[in-house]
Amino acid sequence: MYVKAFSAFSAILIATMVVCSPLRAEEFAPNSQCGLQPGAKIVRVTTLAPKGRGSLDEAVRTSGAKIIIFDVGGTIRLESDIDLRTPFVTLAGETAPEPGVTLVGGTLRVHSHDVCVRHVSVRPGPSSDPEVSGVRDGIAIGGNPAKYGGAIQNVVVENVSVSWAIDENLSVWHAGTNNVQIRNSIISEALRAAGHPKGNHSMGLLIGSDVFDVDISGVLFAHNNDRNPRISPRTIVSLSNSVVYDPGKRSTEIFLDCTAGKYPVRLRDNVLIPGSSTYRKLSQYEFVDDASRYPIHPDSDCKTGFDTLTMDRGNEANTIGSVLQYAGSRPAQRNEVDARIVKEVRSGGGAIVDSPPESVQTLERSSGERAFVLPDAPFAKAPDGRYAIAVSLCNAHLELGGAPYRGCEAQM
Repeated sequence: MYVKAFSAFSAILIATMVVCSPLRAEEFAPNSQCGLQPGAKIVRVTTLAPKGRGSLDEAVRTSGAKIIIFDVGGTIRLESDIDLRTPFVTLAGETAPEPGVTLVGGTLRVHSHDVCVRHVSVRPGPSSDPEVSGVRDGIAIGGNPAKYGGAIQNVVVENVSVSWAIDENLSVWHAGTNNVQIRNSIISEALRAAGHPKGNHSMGLLIGSDVFDVDISGVLFAHNNDRNPRISPRTIVSLSNSVVYDPGKRSTEIFLDCTAGKYPVRLRDNVLIPGSSTYRKLSQYEFVDDASRYPIHPDSDCKTGFDTLTMDRGNEANTIGSVLQYAGSRPAQRNEVDARIVKEVRSGGGAIVDSPPESVQTLERSSGERAFVLPDAPFAKAPDGRYAIAVSLCNAHLELGGAPYRGCEAQM
């Protein structure tokens, strides 16, 4: 619908694009080192098999604080969901050789605190089981604190690529879940007509009710019909420096408290780029009164709701350039899916999909093996005060094109 106008804008942008600096983030930065704890176990994944010795399934079941590193790269066909149920875990996908790690056939679930997930792709795909289809997210963060031994909190999801989920591509859910950071990631192509019990779906990112201190920054949302993201009632959220490309029915939906105004939401420097799937007259932000569930607008009588809302708009070209440079599981070595998505954003191509455009067999065409080299004394302190293994992981992150962040500013 808007392709012609966007194509002209895209051509100008690409012609003038330069290497961008990562834009400011960390509105609510979790103060956690996750698995980087003295005495933490270093667990190696040495096979792409879904279960058994050396598998990712075995690694996540290892007790205690741990850093999971990968000596193999390729596609893991899951036989069940990967469930991170113990605290102080770093899932270090940046350690994998090309083509990186892709999980298919299941959900990556975070049911604990102090968990970092970096540099992995999660592409669950359709299921023939209706019960599975109703809950098949790509990545699901959150759960009942009574069931999981406390609130799900201090979670970092960085440089991930999530697509082809039946429910949400990514969700942050359940009252009490807090201090979650999602940054420099690609959330794309949630499946539309793929067997969800409610019918057509295609949902990007859902922030559930009574979830607090969620920071979303540097994210590319592409080809999701709705929830790019949806910010539910009674939440504290910052959405910044992110791009929504080719949404369908809705771009970003925000529920506001029109009675007490207790729940601040910050929207800063985000960009909407319509595409071929986008409804006409779609707004970048759609505001909803929490109590009535009716749409509202800034000149309505919802004064307390809009008083707690902060909106800033920066340079759109800078935002787009930064997101396209740094988002995704391996920005400097993009896999086939991410490379196609980024190309479509730049060209104005692509559309919402009902089934994965690439088959699992296509994803499985490449794999690699290479033992990740650890420092001799992983928990010895480097001159700057970091653990030696933290320096190694930072270097791997930056080599893959990841954006510098606090504590990982430059290679050593």
